Amino acid sequence: MKIVGFKVPSTGRWNILGAMMSSMTNGETGFSHWNAYLLSLLSSWAYADTETFASRIADAAGFQCAVLQTVNDALVLNNAAYLIQSQDKNTIILCFRGSMPRNSINFWSNANVRLEPSFLFSGNIHSGFSRSVHALWPWISKLLEQAFARKDLCEAVEQLNKQQGVTACSDEDAAGAETSGSARGPAETGTSTDTRATDEKKTAPKLYITGHSLGGALAALAAALLFGEQTPIFTNLGQYRDSLAGVYTFGQPMVGDRFFADWGEKKFGSKCFRMVYKNDFVARMPPRTMGNFQHFGVRYNSSDIGWVLSPQPQGAARSFVLTSLLAGLGLIATRVPALSWFSLVRALSFEDHEPFYYMQTSAKVHHPNLLITA
Repeated sequence: MKIVGFKVPSTGRWNILGAMMSSMTNGETGFSHWNAYLLSLLSSWAYADTETFASRIADAAGFQCAVLQTVNDALVLNNAAYLIQSQDKNTIILCFRGSMPRNSINFWSNANVRLEPSFLFSGNIHSGFSRSVHALWPWISKLLEQAFARKDLCEAVEQLNKQQGVTACSDEDAAGAETSGSARGPAETGTSTDTRATDEKKTAPKLYITGHSLGGALAALAAALLFGEQTPIFTNLGQYRDSLAGVYTFGQPMVGDRFFADWGEKKFGSKCFRMVYKNDFVARMPPRTMGNFQHFGVRYNSSDIGWVLSPQPQGAARSFVLTSLLAGLGLIATRVPALSWFSLVRALSFEDHEPFYYMQTSAKVHHPNLLITA
């Protein structure tokens, strides 16, 4: 396990992300287009290296971030998560990285679709996704505990470093060196006793969980852990349930069978928002031939004006081979205008799964003519 902490000060530039993070402290549990916009940016840039991630979102009004990564090829594990704490410590965002395009370990983890029972909640869940979130969770839970106590996230990383020898939140290891110009700077590191005493009297911070693709699947399972049965290993998680303000996923595959979906719907389905861009084939995975998988939560489809609520349930694809073939042909059709009329081919597409389109759709509600560039 590798854990790196860094701080990003306010850059003084147009502070749209800072404004959105500030608005999150209101704790609204209903769907928010502002929140979808911010979380789509975080989910998309989570695929980048730590320094790039920090520099791309440095418009936020100062925040601290812990990057957690676990790699074990033999156990088919290669996952990462970002835990972000706002400067006022009123907002916590847990963002899971999705599948890296050139990472074969992520491919095999996604392909491990065997449904296995869980001792934490009802029904059966995707074995590969379950293994991934459980590998990260011991360290996530420790940092969450500190963040909910309104402790500095970087201090929490340093504490873990002393206990387990992980990377410290030091000047040498912090992401985004000063030479990058925006990723890092001399942010305030101390918090007075009086300030902490005042903070403790405030309401608990609000928690948002997000991710794209595989990251969305891990986000859904991470939220489920908060509502699952308490065990000696998964203990004290119930205290965060009321603080969960929203689970925003983008192009998320299904994570469990219909029994798990029914359980998830009852526990936190009203706070789970699934964004699906056009004919994204991953949202219909795993297919029926691989198990009785089913979605839960509130689905939003892409449109010319942004995300719109979809009352229709989304079913699984028929088979992986057929779906992959159609999605591949759909990708070709988007590149060849002469084939655009072929509606059957365009019914599914690999291209529609790209995080770029999720960012662009999320931005439309506030900037209808905005074309996001990487």
